[in-house]
Parts: sequence; C-alpha cells; structure tokens
Amino acid sequence: MDEKEKIIALYKKYGFDHRQSCSNGNFLAFTFKSGFFHNAEIVSLNIEERNKIEQEMELFVTQLESLGFSTKKAFYKNVEEIEKTLFHGFFNVTEWKKKYRKNITITVQKR
Repeated sequence: MDEKEKIIALYKKYGFDHRQSCSNGNFLAFTFKSGFFHNAEIVSLNIEERNKIEQEMELFVTQLESLGFSTKKAFYKNVEEIEKTLFHGFFNVTEWKKKYRKNITITVQKR
C-alpha cells in the first residue's frame, strides 16, 4: 500500500469521505459531516513545496466552502503524524486529561 492509499484508509477509519474530485497529485481532500458540522481537510505530505501547493489548494477550498464545508489545509511530515493528529482530534486527549486531573483534584480536596 502506498502513502496515498494509507492516508485515504486512515481518514476513512475516522469517518471521512475521500473527495477524489478535489484531490490531485500533491494533496488529498476529505470531508466529514456530523450533525450541523461539515468539515473538510485538504492534506499534503509535501512540505518542501508548501507555498506552491497551498495556491493549488485554494481552488478546491473555494469549491468545498461553496458546498457548506469549513475547510482546513494541513501539511504533515508523514502518515504517523496524521494518525496521531486524527486520534488526538477525535478523542480530544488533552482535554480529557485536564478534566480527569481536575476531577481528581476536586475529589482529593473533598476528602
């Protein structure tokens, strides 16, 4: 499985749809709908050509926004970084840790 296939499989695992019509050789586009949240993420691993690729992305950002999606352009170093970002984004690990620590502190103080 090549990198693009891995990225597509990873986003699908988290419930995103691959938007092939808004993707090209330099980036992949994904959309996610949940209730009234309609999000799109355009992803690239080509950080070296970021400026050029961001300009290419703009056409698709405009198309996705006209369909009601809130868009984000993202550049990652590798597939592992994407996986970590998706995991932390969906499970909001940092916020859960803060809430857990706060609850522990409150519980200890009550004793």
